[in-house]
Amino acid sequence: MKLNISTFICVALVILGAFLSGVSNAKENPDQLDATTIIEALDGVEKELKSKTIRVEKLDEYMTRLPGFSSWAHQCVQSARDGLNSVNGHLATLGEAVEGEPVNVIKKRNSLLKEKTILEQELASCRVISLRNEEAIAKINQVKQSLLAEELFAKGPDFFTLLKDNWQHPAIWIDATKTFITENSGLEKQTIGHFLLFLFIVIASVGIGLYIKLLLKRFENPPHTEDSRTKKYLYALTITGRLYIPYILVSISAAIYIFIATRDLTPTPFVSIVLYGVPIVLILMSLVHFYLRSSLESGLIVPEKEKVARSLARRLKVLVALVFIGYLLLSTIAAQSLPEPAFLLTRTIYAVILLLNIVWILWLFGRFNKVTGRLAFRFVVTTLFASMLVADLLGYRNLSFYVFQITIGTLISFGLFRLISDYTKRIFEGLEHGKTRWQRKIHILVGVKEDEPVPGLIWLRVVVSLLIWSGFLVALMIVWNVPQSYFHIFSEKVATGFTIGSFDIFPIQVVEAILVLVILLTINSWFKKRLEQRWLTKTSIERGARESMVAITGYVGLSIAIILALSVAGMDFSKLAIIAGALSVGIGFGLQNIVNNFISGLILLFERPVKTGDWVVVGTVEGYVKKISIRSTMIQTFDRADIIVPNSELISGNVTNLMLHDMRGRIRVPIGVAYGSDTAKVKEILLKIANDHSEVVKGGVLDPEPRVMFMGFGHSSLDFELRCYIRNIDKRLSTISDINFAIDAAFRDNKIEIPFPQRDIHVRDLPPQALPELNKK
Repeated sequence: MKLNISTFICVALVILGAFLSGVSNAKENPDQLDATTIIEALDGVEKELKSKTIRVEKLDEYMTRLPGFSSWAHQCVQSARDGLNSVNGHLATLGEAVEGEPVNVIKKRNSLLKEKTILEQELASCRVISLRNEEAIAKINQVKQSLLAEELFAKGPDFFTLLKDNWQHPAIWIDATKTFITENSGLEKQTIGHFLLFLFIVIASVGIGLYIKLLLKRFENPPHTEDSRTKKYLYALTITGRLYIPYILVSISAAIYIFIATRDLTPTPFVSIVLYGVPIVLILMSLVHFYLRSSLESGLIVPEKEKVARSLARRLKVLVALVFIGYLLLSTIAAQSLPEPAFLLTRTIYAVILLLNIVWILWLFGRFNKVTGRLAFRFVVTTLFASMLVADLLGYRNLSFYVFQITIGTLISFGLFRLISDYTKRIFEGLEHGKTRWQRKIHILVGVKEDEPVPGLIWLRVVVSLLIWSGFLVALMIVWNVPQSYFHIFSEKVATGFTIGSFDIFPIQVVEAILVLVILLTINSWFKKRLEQRWLTKTSIERGARESMVAITGYVGLSIAIILALSVAGMDFSKLAIIAGALSVGIGFGLQNIVNNFISGLILLFERPVKTGDWVVVGTVEGYVKKISIRSTMIQTFDRADIIVPNSELISGNVTNLMLHDMRGRIRVPIGVAYGSDTAKVKEILLKIANDHSEVVKGGVLDPEPRVMFMGFGHSSLDFELRCYIRNIDKRLSTISDINFAIDAAFRDNKIEIPFPQRDIHVRDLPPQALPELNKK
């Protein structure tokens, strides 16, 4: 339930932050500006800043235009600079003036010099405008910060003064209430007929709601502990619906009726605003009940957290109600109906109740979810809320509301950041391992196994993480009221890029390049899978050729994807010659083996002397070719060990391929019999054993029949050798083993002895002169 509770807390904080104002990012189109307009506007800014009565509204108006001036000045400077570089290049081509040069050359040089003077003046003017614009932005920010500080630390009547004023003049509450009900609530415009119709609709809605409640009660089937989470969620949803649907249905019916009855009234009556908001409040409360109370009954929440879950549910419902009440009291016509002392006292009491409830929720949520509710974090937020409360009670209401706005906005931003980060993390982890059905379908679609990563997924994950972090930083900048000039600088750097050394980096283009790379890699993987498993299988091309075509297609697709991604990122391919020169030097000093293996890999893919599945012997390595890549080849031995062999060894060394063009091959089975054995009988038995085996070729145009060769007279045996061809050389060892078993059984039946080595020892007599020496020893 961690993620669900986090979701609801974020939603609740978003609703609470509905009071907060946004920041307008309106800017002028740089193409519609000119130097005269900008200079006049900058003169107006400087005049306004020198005025003794600075109007904040006017400064805000200028601040919406100044970022556009910065863009225009930047483009102006860049254009003039490019023009100067072009003119200087033409002048350098013409060279220095000399006597007797043609008239057309003189005219061209004079024209270029005149154009250079104009461009230098334009460049200077653009730089002056840019400098004045930056100074104006800095001064406006400084003035606004000063005015903000004055506003924040402006002290009003404290809580006790307000309490005293309202106690001494209780009639203001009675008069305000009477005026509000009779003039501003909207009830005064309703007739008896309207009330009767409204009552009928409410009663009918209650009846329908009770009927639905009875229907839902029939479907209640408490789940068992071993049941799936889906069944538990359905049970929790049924409990919540049975409890809240009647009220939600009545509130929606009332809201629809009041909308029809008062849709032509301006401004919207207070009673309409109330009835419009009640369904939203009830729906939010039902969500709280579903996530905490119903989920507890269905087993989605462990019983150990029952007490905390119930308390947290109550506090969250109170929070929803308080947010709605605060909106009605502070942001509607109800606020205008109260006198200032009554309004300020109401606001202070509301702030105390709201802040205490939020702190209560924070500590309960920390007990409910130990991971996200750490003690230090809760202590800091509690301290901030306590400081807001003290400031509000002392009369510093602007400061209190400002800190409240920043704190709530930061909590909302952080909550949404964590929520989105957790969701994306789960999605990417699921895509990487294929946890769900749709994720496994994606694996199948792009042609990878369940335990293999999707190509380009890591780059897509990097892009999404950067976007999430960027959104979080922008949200914090908005919440903390960062000046719009910094927004402009940030957006300009992201859009137009920045320079590091001699390299221009464009973040937007880099993100686009990564997205293009991910898409192309995915398409390449999908195309390889289709080519390998569907299209090429319908042709008569042999397996090795198909695998080579698939591998080459994959490398070509990868190269195209990289080149297109680099071009989208703004790579200047004219500089590739320098990179190629640097690579040639590197190859000359230390990359010969890598390039050698790379070229050898290309030769293997095109020439195909070895193929996947071939039985090969490379030096001391013997086994099956498992995979051929661009740099090396993987050979799996008979012990299931994978050996990586550089491709250069397969090209430059001796390689035995037992399965290159044909699966057939010859085996040799040596055997020795005792002296005195019937050699004709031995030959007959060996030939019969060979011809009886299913894998042995019994003769043909290309393959001779099995043969028995009398190899010679050994020290202890007559040496024979059975030679025959088998259909599948891959079964060589098993065939030799079968033939050896058959030979042993046949020789036992025919009394043919297989001898073992024998040695005769001859003891010679020692000479007489050696005996005295032996006795001494």
